Amino acid sequence: MNDEELIELRSFNIDLEKNLNFYFDNNEIEFWLNSGFKQISVKIFGSPQKASQNLGNDTKLFENIKKMQSLPDNIVYDFLNCKGKIKNFKKFFK
Repeated sequence: MNDEELIELRSFNIDLEKNLNFYFDNNEIEFWLNSGFKQISVKIFGSPQKASQNLGNDTKLFENIKKMQSLPDNIVYDFLNCKGKIKNFKKFFK
């Protein structure tokens, strides 16, 4: 499945604090199967700044980089979490 060909068809929220062992409702799975789908993709979305903070990065550092470089949150998040590696490095040498 190629991500470039994907669009959002449906969305739902799960409160992880209330539902530690979350699952997909059987009705939801049956809906997709009956609609002809054989495979689905699940993606997790969230605030880049909050995710960075949850991973142990300094909030002030995040804000300083964002402000000084005039970068969007997702770029600062990727930068702080790259651990010195270029993201998708191998795709540049195909």
